[in-house]
Amino acid sequence: MERITDSFTQVADDYAAYRPGYPDILFDRIQELSPVLPDSVVLDVGAGTGNATRRLGQVYASAIGVEPSDGMREQARRMGGDYVAGTAEALPFRDGSVQVITAAQCIHWFDVTRFCVEAARTLVPCGIVVAFGEGPAPDAPFRPAVHRVVDQYLKDHEIVEPSRSPSFGVKATNALADAGFVDVRTEVFDHEVEWDIPRFVGFMQSWSRMAHFSKDQLAEIAALAAMCLEDRAGGETFSESCRTHAIIGRRE
Repeated sequence: MERITDSFTQVADDYAAYRPGYPDILFDRIQELSPVLPDSVVLDVGAGTGNATRRLGQVYASAIGVEPSDGMREQARRMGGDYVAGTAEALPFRDGSVQVITAAQCIHWFDVTRFCVEAARTLVPCGIVVAFGEGPAPDAPFRPAVHRVVDQYLKDHEIVEPSRSPSFGVKATNALADAGFVDVRTEVFDHEVEWDIPRFVGFMQSWSRMAHFSKDQLAEIAALAAMCLEDRAGGETFSESCRTHAIIGRRE
């Protein structure tokens, strides 16, 4: 876990500056599933620089980001909101004290089984957990093309990329059910993100896989990615069709 949190500290500035937000329809849905109460407490686990935490704080009485990376947490505090140090597998909150738990673009880094057990412990009866991730729609060309640029750079320079263990999807759904959650399902939210090439390149540099490159290597990859995007987009700006998948479960 220490190696992972260190890698996120390295990209905290780019993460804060360039990561796109999540669609309003997602937060509307969360509020529909768990209506606001005067004493509502929401935890945004793996909060990063607080993108989702701040959005939740616009709706709920208390939205608290839980983030293990010191650099990410410090950046989040500068941008506004409440944050505490902690991990998904050992939430620093008492039993039955939280109405909603979210995990935005991060559950693939968790020990999903332990996280789901902790979520069940921490939530009030009928509380919900919503783990969501944003990505390109199936026919959107831009991110896959840039990932291919990075893959080719790795191959050309004989760089071995550290392995990752994505677990977003079936594994998370099963873990929620095993932890006693009911009405477990996946919902999909389609939306558009407007980009210009410099911002997208900055976004690319916030990807966790980019934390393993040197500054010179990042500059080389950024130049290659910019050429790729200009060729694909036919100009400086473009719209990307995106899709956010949300895995939802309710504690009995």
